[in-house]
Amino acid sequence: MKLGSSFYCFSADSAFVCVCVSQVNTNDNMMSIYVASLIRSICALHDLISNKIVNKISEIEEGKTEAEKKEEKRLAAQAVEDKKKKEKEEEEKKKREKAEAGKGKKKKTSEE
Repeated sequence: MKLGSSFYCFSADSAFVCVCVSQVNTNDNMMSIYVASLIRSICALHDLISNKIVNKISEIEEGKTEAEKKEEKRLAAQAVEDKKKKEKEEEEKKKREKAEAGKGKKKKTSEE
């Protein structure tokens, strides 16, 4: 590469100002790196916000599921209690029927 080709010279108010092409090239590269890092940081910030929103939603859903689980446990316990009550009522009914049947047999035998 020739030394003359790496410099641009132009006149401004009768003064020669030389700008190095390599400096312009370096500034362009730094600008592209800066813009790329800026875009990357914006994307990372967007991902963080999205993740926070997803976590909040999942916490709300977990809270609902815990409440639903408590409700299901309560309903299951109530169903078990109801079943026990029905069984006791059936046992008492059977005992009454046996007692009534026994009294009816005694009456029949006493009548005969």
